[in-house]
Amino acid sequence: MILNSKTFSKQLSRSTDRFNSRLKAFIASQNVKNVHDIRTLIRRIEVSFSLLPKNIRKKQTIAYYLTRSKSLFKLTSTIRDIDIVEGKIKKFQTFPGIPDILSRNAEKRKRLLSAALKSARALERTPSQRIKASQISESKLARRRKKIERRFEDYLDGKAATMLSNPSPEQIHDFRKNCKMLRYAIEIDSSKKKEKLETILEDIQTILGSVMDDYTTLRYLSEPFLGDAGAPLVNELNTAKAREYNRFVRILKKEFDKKIANAS
Repeated sequence: MILNSKTFSKQLSRSTDRFNSRLKAFIASQNVKNVHDIRTLIRRIEVSFSLLPKNIRKKQTIAYYLTRSKSLFKLTSTIRDIDIVEGKIKKFQTFPGIPDILSRNAEKRKRLLSAALKSARALERTPSQRIKASQISESKLARRRKKIERRFEDYLDGKAATMLSNPSPEQIHDFRKNCKMLRYAIEIDSSKKKEKLETILEDIQTILGSVMDDYTTLRYLSEPFLGDAGAPLVNELNTAKAREYNRFVRILKKEFDKKIANAS
């Protein structure tokens, strides 16, 4: 598939406009949705710029812009974790120990938001990077996307077997991130039709997102004072995590069977 430079430039501008809009929304209100949305758009912006030819993406102004956006992403990571945990355990707030966890997380979230807001305001003052179609080589765009696809294929070759045999949370997170980045790269083209691989990657991203949400929550529930009272919640999370992981394994075996066989 050939990436049209004019369409790519327009899509990048639209993505930048959406990002700026979400950035303003985040500065105005740091609710769960705005935290999630700004992080998603940071990743999309990052992927968009990664497809540009090296002489463009390595420009100082673009590098500075991306550095600031990545800083905001990092500063909101724990905030996002806290939001996930609250969503998972709030219905169990009558359990001993749960109110304490919720209270401490709320206080921690407020503290973390100070630095995140400072970063967001600095990013808002940073000029958005607009790339004209005339600056972009379609052949180089196509080669960059192909390179990213090959990189993912090589990654899958090396990680497929591990992902089928009780991977660690870190390995799951890394695999999901790679799927997400490839999916975003595939979406940046002139075609309106969704590719099969894009759908598969979206499913994997969603499923592994649920698995990681459960892992994140279980990590927060490892507090000694929770005791046996938290067993029902822990059991529920472990059951949900196992169910979603098994769904992921079935998709991986079905859609990437040849690579799985080669990796085994």
